[in-house]
Amino acid sequence: MAGATFRGETTLLVDELGLRASFRFEPSADGPEYGVDGLARKLTEARIAGVQGRRLDEIAKTFAVAKAPVTETVASGHAPEAGLPEAAEWAEPSTPDEYLPFAAEALSAAPPPELYRVRVERVARERIVKKTSALPFLPPKEEKVVDYEKIELREPIAVDTRVIMSFWAPKGATVAALAPPRPGKPGKSVYGKPIPAPRVEDSAFYLGKGLSRVRNEVKAEVGGFVRVGERWADLIPFGSGDYSVRLSDDGATALLDYTPGDKRLPPPDAAAILEAAHALGLGAETLIGAEETASALLRSTRSGQPLVGFSLSCDRDASARVDVSPDRLRATLTVLKGRGRGKPLSLTMVSEALAGRRLKGVKIDKLKTDVVAFYRGKETELEDYVLAVGKEPTKGKDRTLIYSVAFLPVPQAKEYLEAVEAAPLLSKYAQRLDEFPLSAAGRVALVKKGQEIARFSQPSPGQAGVDVYGDAIPAPPGNDPLVKAFDYVRFSKESIEGEEDGLVLIGDGEAETASVAEAKPSSGPGDSEPGSEAAAAPKEPPKPSAILVRVLPYRDAKVAVTIAEDAMSAAVDVEKGYGLGRELTLELAQEALAQAGVTEGADLKELAAALNEAREGRIVSSRIIARGAPPVPAGGYRLNWLIRIASGAALTMRTDGSVDYKNQDRSTVVVEGQPLLELLAIGVEGQDGRDVLGGIIPAPKDPSVVDPPSFDDSIVEERRENGDRLLKAAKSGELRFEKNALSIEAAQRVKGDVGPATGNIKFPGPVAIAGTVLTGYAVVAGGDVTVTGAVEAALVSADGSVKIGEGVKGAKRGTIRARKSLEASFAEQAMLLAVEDITLKNSALLCNVKTNGLLKLLGERGHLIGGICRARKGVEVQNLGSANGARTQVSFGQDYLVKDAIEAEEREIERVKALILQTDKRMRELEADGGSLDKVRQDKLRLVKLLEQRSLRVFELREKFEEHFPSEIVVRGTVFAGVVIESHNRFHEVKQAKQKVAFSFDPQLGRVVERPLK
Repeated sequence: MAGATFRGETTLLVDELGLRASFRFEPSADGPEYGVDGLARKLTEARIAGVQGRRLDEIAKTFAVAKAPVTETVASGHAPEAGLPEAAEWAEPSTPDEYLPFAAEALSAAPPPELYRVRVERVARERIVKKTSALPFLPPKEEKVVDYEKIELREPIAVDTRVIMSFWAPKGATVAALAPPRPGKPGKSVYGKPIPAPRVEDSAFYLGKGLSRVRNEVKAEVGGFVRVGERWADLIPFGSGDYSVRLSDDGATALLDYTPGDKRLPPPDAAAILEAAHALGLGAETLIGAEETASALLRSTRSGQPLVGFSLSCDRDASARVDVSPDRLRATLTVLKGRGRGKPLSLTMVSEALAGRRLKGVKIDKLKTDVVAFYRGKETELEDYVLAVGKEPTKGKDRTLIYSVAFLPVPQAKEYLEAVEAAPLLSKYAQRLDEFPLSAAGRVALVKKGQEIARFSQPSPGQAGVDVYGDAIPAPPGNDPLVKAFDYVRFSKESIEGEEDGLVLIGDGEAETASVAEAKPSSGPGDSEPGSEAAAAPKEPPKPSAILVRVLPYRDAKVAVTIAEDAMSAAVDVEKGYGLGRELTLELAQEALAQAGVTEGADLKELAAALNEAREGRIVSSRIIARGAPPVPAGGYRLNWLIRIASGAALTMRTDGSVDYKNQDRSTVVVEGQPLLELLAIGVEGQDGRDVLGGIIPAPKDPSVVDPPSFDDSIVEERRENGDRLLKAAKSGELRFEKNALSIEAAQRVKGDVGPATGNIKFPGPVAIAGTVLTGYAVVAGGDVTVTGAVEAALVSADGSVKIGEGVKGAKRGTIRARKSLEASFAEQAMLLAVEDITLKNSALLCNVKTNGLLKLLGERGHLIGGICRARKGVEVQNLGSANGARTQVSFGQDYLVKDAIEAEEREIERVKALILQTDKRMRELEADGGSLDKVRQDKLRLVKLLEQRSLRVFELREKFEEHFPSEIVVRGTVFAGVVIESHNRFHEVKQAKQKVAFSFDPQLGRVVERPLK
């Protein structure tokens, strides 16, 4: 053993008890040389073991630099601990004030305590028994038999009779709790030998007369003063009389039993006795007064005669009656027992109450059983016992409004409302906007004059009921919806119509209803006559549940553009505006032409003439206002590909020159809107034509140029002014160019395995794989992924759902991600991620599962064993965990996508904090160099604001993550020990296997609870 060395005298010192061993070192240049080996040798010679070499090395280093004598502790034992005798923890003294004057007298007159130690001995007792002889004529034999029996011997003990404390305790009270004696703990010397603990000769706590031991509690056998000494206690009897309150045999009357106590003491509190009677279930109004009770107690105390069965209840005669509800749907029986000196209950009273009633549906046998049980029981009142229940009539279905108009989409409706609100003439056409503001319109539609807006649904008959006498109760009709009409609305029989062309505004309500007649208002602003109901009605805001209806005169000026089939001409249909609609202007017409795509050949003079005729009220239809220019024959096209067409090779070259066999160059993947091919016009003869849409009409083709490819609707074409054409992708997918035809396949199909023959699959649409995804390869799809075979240690990621025909053999590296649902036969050592449900036909072994939906393991082999599972909507499994105790953790009831967002935000916060520290460093450097700090301060201010925003975002996300989603973990079979269930950071560990249970999170209790499955 190498280490520091030192010279001098080294002595091993051990104290007398062997609890500490130390090295005493006196440095000397002439002394012997020691090291760690020498110190270890001394310890071995002294038989001291267990010292670590590191400690010896520290001591050697200390001695090596010591200039004066020094002592270092090398080993320490621990001293023994003495035991504790039996001790009593006394209750808080609570001697009543009225007993205090008698305390000193009672204690001074009491004899000294009599305390005994009980010893059990086994005593032998002889007796003579006679045994029958073998022959009947011989006399019986006598034998001596020894029996042993246990007897208790009470041995008086001497104690210190000084009284430490005293107090009064009632009968039966727990006055102290006894702590059992605690044995001492042995120590251990530095030699490793035990040191025995000090012995306690007598550790018992002794109880005298009046006190008894019940398990570890000391109770008062009678009321009196408790004397407490050093390890002893007894009780000196003293107190007022004892009483008890009980119920009579029928439970209707409270009875008092009272044994008088010391005459010098007042009797018990009458209010407390009445409270005891009330605690037996009797109402305070059924008991006699406190004065009457106190008077009876005082008489008994003075006379010394006990009270036995003294009635504390007021007198009441027994009664029975039958009540029928006003709607005749419920008949009940009320029976009251007599109490005090009142008339007692008899069963004939119930029979008399039922006599003469024609109730239907009474269960006679059950009634007899329940009444007899009440008669013999302790209950005093049988209230509202249901005899018969009728059937309530069902009201007819409430009528509703069935709308006859097509409501506009929300964005379009919003545009109309904004235009109407900005119209200067709004107040002319819309009255009472305070009652029905435009912002309250939930739905908007276009309507013609006289057009039906809505119709009331047909009345629905209800279902008649039956009363307790068996008679029919007619069904009430359903209610009409409450409708309040405003401007230009007319009620016509069972429908609502508009009185003008325009916009119908609907403010939807809820369940409040009224008749149609109540809802009919005036037709429009200023139309009500002085004597009409609408004129007389005060202007009050409509109830929130009413349906509000208003028609605003509105028709935008229209300029409809029609393009000829060959796009060589454009015609217009013109109509002027009306009411609050947009006026007819040249700008409106030009806007319509632009929206129709007319950019060439427009005749503005002809257009202005058409607009003037429409303003004058004349019909303008199919007026041609633009003509195109026909083409002159010209040349053809040259192809210019704007994308790289896949070579079909089974490899790709990396930038460093290496070969990548997984990412192959077999398919050309494009995205929607991506430019694919330019068709460049060539040739000098002829002249291109133009249609009214600005489209180029190419000249006749030159025979020397190539034919442009054909294409289907997956390709869109754009024409340029110079005659060139541009082909773009109309959807995402794989581009196919075969036989001079272009098309895009939205889905990719793999006939075999995803492996060396195919490489990785990355496709913007759905992918269907007929084989298996082999280890080390990846499938990334913009749609659904369907795998007929299995998935090994590979990556499968889909923007849609994932379906795997066989299973997932992840080997700790396989990952399956789905933005929707995920389905497979089984999963082993894989990561499963899904926004929606995850469904496995069989088991999941040692997997990491995360889903914002439900994890379902179907069938008898649907076992979840090992790993971590987080499922917002819960888990349904056959077995959870395993018999070998494999740790399985399941979390549920929270949005775990929010948890991922929290972790991402926290990483961003750490990055921003690091940038702030770099900015502070930069500011210090610029300040030292005298540079400008303006830009750096602005950068820091921006970073600080960003940090505040990120912190606030984390706070909001954490609050959202704490939101509870109703969910359960349902185990159809067995949940094994070792399973840990978590929700809202509350953990529940299964200690032993259980069958058919369900676990859920109780927000009120704040913990995971379980329940058995039915």
